[in-house]
Amino acid sequence: MSSFLQAIKGLCFNIIWSTVLMAGCLCVRSVSAAPITFNTALPVASGEFIFREQFVLDQSGHDPSALSRDRLAIAAVSVLGYGITSKLALFGVVPYVNTRLKVTTNGVRQTRRAEGLGDMSLFTRYTIFQDDAPGRTFRIAPFAGL
Repeated sequence: MSSFLQAIKGLCFNIIWSTVLMAGCLCVRSVSAAPITFNTALPVASGEFIFREQFVLDQSGHDPSALSRDRLAIAAVSVLGYGITSKLALFGVVPYVNTRLKVTTNGVRQTRRAEGLGDMSLFTRYTIFQDDAPGRTFRIAPFAGL
């Protein structure tokens, strides 16, 4: 009888949770978010900072060779931008990467790991031309960096 009551309790919880979730979805009129795009396209106002964090998962596996390689890399890419003027922006990018490689060598499965800060990038962008309208934007903004 106890497992029957637990099943009923779980079913009631799922029904209540589903109802709350559906009601929440119906109450939302629109959701806006920044598009996934190049860091060089981030809008930065004059005298303001902008911070962006991206999480990147890169996995390759199912190697048909005898090495049976399986690689997993997880990166957290931190971007900090500063608007020097309304047209000139300076950016710095620092990734933190954690990589794991499983490989079979001479019949022995080995795991190798590496983690730490990746190569830092610094670049600047200057907006030459900008045409904004509702729902779209067009910009010509070359950039250079290290």
